[in-house]
Amino acid sequence: MSLTRTWKHLDKARPACERCLKSGHKCLGYELPLRMQNFAATGDAGGSQQLVRVSNTSSSTVIHQNIVPELPFTAFRNRMAFSHLVAHYRWAPFWKPLFRMSLDGELDSDVARADYTGSLATALGFMGNSVNEPSMVAEGYELNGKVIRALHHAVSAKSNQELARWAFTIIILSLYQTSHDLLMDIFVDIPGLTLSIASRNRPLFNNEIEAARDKIEQLLRDLRDWRWRWKCDNPDAAREADMPLDEGVEDISLPWAKRLASWPIEVKTPEQAAELIIYNASITQLMNLQVLLDTGMRHPMPFPEDIDEAVLKPAEDPLYTPNEVKYRWQPSMEGLRLMRLAPKLLSVSNGTSVMLAASPIGIMYNSLLATEGLGNLFLSTMAVPSDYAITNRELSVFRLW
Repeated sequence: MSLTRTWKHLDKARPACERCLKSGHKCLGYELPLRMQNFAATGDAGGSQQLVRVSNTSSSTVIHQNIVPELPFTAFRNRMAFSHLVAHYRWAPFWKPLFRMSLDGELDSDVARADYTGSLATALGFMGNSVNEPSMVAEGYELNGKVIRALHHAVSAKSNQELARWAFTIIILSLYQTSHDLLMDIFVDIPGLTLSIASRNRPLFNNEIEAARDKIEQLLRDLRDWRWRWKCDNPDAAREADMPLDEGVEDISLPWAKRLASWPIEVKTPEQAAELIIYNASITQLMNLQVLLDTGMRHPMPFPEDIDEAVLKPAEDPLYTPNEVKYRWQPSMEGLRLMRLAPKLLSVSNGTSVMLAASPIGIMYNSLLATEGLGNLFLSTMAVPSDYAITNRELSVFRLW
């Protein structure tokens, strides 16, 4: 038997017969220690990594690896922000032609750079808000302020030719969304959803009903998210105010509702009042649509005769948070209490113009009609008794029945 064949046959263990040694052969493998090869990861200038053999080393030798660091995403952040805006912002296809998403270097004018900076501010602010990255939102505000200062400088120059070149910049600045804009992005879906669910032209198929339920749940989640953000942005914004009811609206049948109505909710700014009314109207309408899908009932239900006192909110914090809204009467009652003081607040001119569409008002009003006295109390906030019939007819277009 040859040595090679013996090695293959007996694996790598030393042959017990020791024929090779007895024949005068010298062992060149079995008696040697285990042989190991050392490799280390290194990187080249191109960023790729590879294993390189390490030679002439001992156990005490320290190998210093020169690994190229991973390229951060900072270099791509601006382009990522623009891509995120175009992909996720509802009105992006409409506004995209106005955005300037790149610069051509030194060839760009001051106005072009301002257009780019304003566009980038909008993109960073939108993406930062979407991914919950405060630093991006802060930088968006900073860049937006930088453009405003540049625009102010141009206005100070009083050159009509110069101002004309800033027209697109002014439009871009107007795209920077406020809390009200984000709320309206949600609210604009509700009229179409209402029409598709409440239309009497034909019954809904099962798949259409399920799709409508999913859409309602999605809008409710969006509204709750908006409301939590609003609470963070507007701490301690509301309180109760003592405002006894007039004699003409003393026909409210429910003692607890009458007591709450005599303590309206006061907020600090007209913007806050408008936003909360739209928010409560949205919640009310979506809850009404859920009942319509579940039971087929189109008319509002009367408020309960009695309520659990634990459901009521303290005077210093009268607004319901999203997780506290369990019953349909809660957003309706909150909207009514806001409306008692809102018209006066909305009419105050402080350099801003706050407009409230008729649809939220109509939704709130119609949700109160099943409870005696509350409908007229709502009308009293915006009309005199002689105009109640006309106002009722105008707001009836927002009914589900």
